[in-house]
Amino acid sequence: MLRGSEDNVIPSALWEATKAQLLDKKNRARKRKSGAKESAAASILVRKFHYDISREAWSLQCECNEERNLFFEYISRTRKKFGGSEDYISVQFGDGNDLRSRRDKPSSSNMGSLESDTIRDFMLRRGIKSPSGEHFRLLGCSNSQVKNFSFLFRRKVDSTENEELLDNILPELSQWKKGIPKRVKYTGLLFSGVQSFVELPESTCIREIDSIERGGFDFTDGPGLVSMKLAREISKQMNLPEIPSVFQIRYGGMIERNSGGNSDSHLCKGVLLVDPTEDDKYIISFRKSMLKIGLSDGDWTLHMNNKLGIVDYSKRIVGKLNQQLICLLSANVPPEELLHIQDVHLDTVRNCWSDPFSFGYLAAMEPNTKRWEFYEQLLLQNEMVSDRLPSRFVMMAPKRNRYCNDLGKLQIHLGSSRSLFGSVFPEQLGDYLRDGQCLVFTDQGLLVDTVIVSRSPSYTTGDVRVLEAVDLEGVAPPLKRSLLNFRNCILFSTQGDRPEADKMSGGDMDGDQYLVIWDKRLTKHASQLRMKQPANYDSMPPKPGHNAQLDWIAYVSQFDDSMLGRVDRAFYTTAKEKGIKSEEAKQLNLLFSSLVDKNLSSLKEFERLAGSSYITGKATCVGNDLCIWEKMVQRQLECSKDIRKGRCVPDFDGFAKFMTQVVSAPWGLAQRIACSSHKEHFTSNVSSKKLSNILMGLNSRKHSCILDDTNTKSKHEEGDEATIMREELQQEFTTLYARWEATANSVFKAPLKEWDVKRKHLLEKLESEYQHKQQQIQLFDDKREYLVDQSSRTRRRLEEVGRELIEFLIKEREQ
Repeated sequence: MLRGSEDNVIPSALWEATKAQLLDKKNRARKRKSGAKESAAASILVRKFHYDISREAWSLQCECNEERNLFFEYISRTRKKFGGSEDYISVQFGDGNDLRSRRDKPSSSNMGSLESDTIRDFMLRRGIKSPSGEHFRLLGCSNSQVKNFSFLFRRKVDSTENEELLDNILPELSQWKKGIPKRVKYTGLLFSGVQSFVELPESTCIREIDSIERGGFDFTDGPGLVSMKLAREISKQMNLPEIPSVFQIRYGGMIERNSGGNSDSHLCKGVLLVDPTEDDKYIISFRKSMLKIGLSDGDWTLHMNNKLGIVDYSKRIVGKLNQQLICLLSANVPPEELLHIQDVHLDTVRNCWSDPFSFGYLAAMEPNTKRWEFYEQLLLQNEMVSDRLPSRFVMMAPKRNRYCNDLGKLQIHLGSSRSLFGSVFPEQLGDYLRDGQCLVFTDQGLLVDTVIVSRSPSYTTGDVRVLEAVDLEGVAPPLKRSLLNFRNCILFSTQGDRPEADKMSGGDMDGDQYLVIWDKRLTKHASQLRMKQPANYDSMPPKPGHNAQLDWIAYVSQFDDSMLGRVDRAFYTTAKEKGIKSEEAKQLNLLFSSLVDKNLSSLKEFERLAGSSYITGKATCVGNDLCIWEKMVQRQLECSKDIRKGRCVPDFDGFAKFMTQVVSAPWGLAQRIACSSHKEHFTSNVSSKKLSNILMGLNSRKHSCILDDTNTKSKHEEGDEATIMREELQQEFTTLYARWEATANSVFKAPLKEWDVKRKHLLEKLESEYQHKQQQIQLFDDKREYLVDQSSRTRRRLEEVGRELIEFLIKEREQ
């Protein structure tokens, strides 16, 4: 009997512990909902266990927690039919020889991993038992859970009942012919996590809209639309401070199809871009690429048709330069430029607890704006706290470890960059955005600049795209005003021979995030980057001859994504030894997608190209010269080591240095913030109003410091008479300044207010005239169309009469 076959019984101590957790969390949930007017469907709590295959030991993975996904949302509404929290458990299979460590192993022939795969397969097929003998059979897993060997089990005696349940929800599974990976991927949508579910209003129209397909490419692969009115309702239910421009979603329900106007039920994934032109109806518009697999029209649709799962939404995420992108950029960007960018970053990390400029440099990139507000308070406070270290300084100081990874993973936070959801808006911008153009919206608004756009993973220099982020000049004013409210997204063009997303390692827009960089230190090399052409990525057809119903358990139990690590190591070694522009590097990139799917011919080609040295990651080049990314990793580790030598939290000495610079030299700090080399960083992350407040405050401190220095000098060197004279001059200056300020307010305030009113009326008048002109143009177009139609009909009638007359004359002549 296989080792571990008798260990599929969860120990009673762990089982009882999870039962107690389950009961406690249920009671807490019941108390929270007791005051609610409407009792929402009770959530499903799942007990999570971990099984170490090599040690044959069970443990608790974490506390019981609420699972949010389409399947459990459905179960929570049909509890009597499919059970509750007691009927589901999650088990993660771990082993020192596989799981996360496997992808970092250089060799693919690991006997320990093979044995773990066999035991895992056996336990998944046989199921898990509770101490009382209850059987829990494998139900399914999401795509991310497959990678972590985490699986969901349901309490059933017969394993076929779970298959029947999935077949009832997804009828297409019984005749699946698209290959096992897609079967696992699409069923996994039922179990993939979401942040929250929102209730769609009863009047919501859910429909399919046209896609743009051309030359074998889908230019609208992944994004749909949601009306502004519905987006406002979604944001309200999620308690968001503002309406995001993009929502990443999961949905399963009825959709009004384009073809024939029929409706059917589908499981959908992708993103929804807010449509600002639809503000009077609740509308969700899906495209064909978002409809993944058909759903049953019965019980599922009854309970889930008004539920929308929100996986994520667009928000401020400052971008990072990682090792892969640095490797690609090094082909066109000089090494000293990349090293300088890293030096600036590491210097601010080292000094952020004692240097006010470094503190502000990192605070500007923080997702929590409270750190910048605290920074502003520190700079503008009237006097230095000299006897203690403020607790808020310890709490609000940037976390240095976040900006300096000590695990050898190269990352450089870049203030002039963002990680953004990609989408398209052909209904309104299809004729406006040309090939090579895009619209970039950050948290600061519309960005107009040359931008570098990339997606990870990428293994060729041509996948690093250079686009022109354009303004909205030429867009109709009403639409322009609406689009200017967009935040944290990039809109690509739908023109050209190939989608921009596909040019970046074969990407799409169903939730992919794109790194957008406008840092002048990198974009000044745009002309060199533009010269590189993107690679073509041909998707591999599904493997025929597999019975997905029988083999999917074998697929998930033996899932191995170590090929990603092998390709990564081979890529860096090839780039170092033969160059990023070498033919070997290009061929390796073309093999990437099929290697992940373990295509046999691609594996053989990979072995031929890379050889044993590349598979193991051992460089065989002569000499010990480090390439640019290796040097940068080394520098980052040295910085991390220096940081660990010091204190793990700010101390009073550092705070004293911090405040001494603020008090004694505010003008120097203002100059560093406003200088050309740093200004772009701050303006990219902080609103112009907040930035000007700090600069004005520091400049006022400057004048105050000059007066204080002058007064000090007079007291020690000029005597009492000079001191009195200076004090009188200072007092007179203060009086005159206050008088001037009052006069300025009385003189300019009323005219400015009157001008604002006139300006408002003028804009309203211009808008009214514009609407009137548009109506006249529409009437003219309608009349012209009507006259053209009448002219065509008259011409056709005259032609018919002419033909009849000729035929009559011919007949008369013949007679």
